[in-house]
Amino acid sequence: MVTHGTSIAVPHVAGVASLLWEKDFTKSNEFIRQLINFSSQKMEGVTECGLLDAEYALEIYDDFSQNFKDGELKDENVIPENIKTPETFDYVEEDEAYVEGRWHRKGHEDVVGEGQGAGFSDAEIEIIKAGAVFPDGEIKGWGGSKKNPWWHGRWIHPDGVSEVNYVAAVEMITEIALGGGNDISSYTDYKHFYGMSSAVFKEIKADLLYLNTIFDELLPNMNTKTNRKYFMYGCGLHTLTDIFAHSTTTGTGKLIEHNKENYSIHADNTKYYHRRYDVAVKATLYSMKMLSEDNLTDGLEIIQALKKEYQDASYKIIKIKKYVNENGYSDSILSQVTISSPK
Repeated sequence: MVTHGTSIAVPHVAGVASLLWEKDFTKSNEFIRQLINFSSQKMEGVTECGLLDAEYALEIYDDFSQNFKDGELKDENVIPENIKTPETFDYVEEDEAYVEGRWHRKGHEDVVGEGQGAGFSDAEIEIIKAGAVFPDGEIKGWGGSKKNPWWHGRWIHPDGVSEVNYVAAVEMITEIALGGGNDISSYTDYKHFYGMSSAVFKEIKADLLYLNTIFDELLPNMNTKTNRKYFMYGCGLHTLTDIFAHSTTTGTGKLIEHNKENYSIHADNTKYYHRRYDVAVKATLYSMKMLSEDNLTDGLEIIQALKKEYQDASYKIIKIKKYVNENGYSDSILSQVTISSPK
């Protein structure tokens, strides 16, 4: 996310100050302040401040301490300045203070928020949101669309050869969610879910079994079957919406990837081929309506969303026709959208 302001800067500076101070509690606040300032990354066109760099501050700590006398650094030339270049971001309007909308975390919360018209209370929406961002968290390491494609709508298995029917993954997650985690172990046949492979079935089942063991931590004082259902269903929504981020290409078939060099063409940039995000929002709304009726989500909601929002958009979705067909549904929109493989 991209933002600015003293309120966001203070906790970061305080955190680095504590890291430096714990090396020697007798150091003065002036020593800490000057060390933080000296070790910062320099920003072009700005002289009064820099970008915090805890790693470099710790690296030069001893040399800085030896040359810090009477409240100031005696010989600045002894210690090299920080030559790292701060990361910059595109798509930040200079006349606004805001967090840039991305698919990652915040984007998932936003699409769930769109589903408030499905009849859920604010408290229920918050639990579904918590589930929707969970696969991007760090509690178990479900993150990474290449390592855990079943949680991130990606078509290719980590082995680089096998496929992941992401539609089947959504169906499996949301169906098991309806039981609130009480009957995960009873699912023993991967063929129960159309288009599912044995390997992906085992991965998802193992992850959900683990999730079921930490609900006291995730839902403190709220660990009920209903709330577990909402949370787990939210995890399924993450997979559903990520299809439009991680299994999409441009109209010419070029994979839309996580471009670290240029955020304007980044897979998580909701403004890049923005109808991807529009379809994801609509698919989430249809899915949450299914949840409100205690039903699972499968390929039908994807078809409905595409017919509503795809229009003449030029992006393609990898193997969407195959996977939705395997899930038991067919529609002409799928032929318009699908692509067999990216360039």
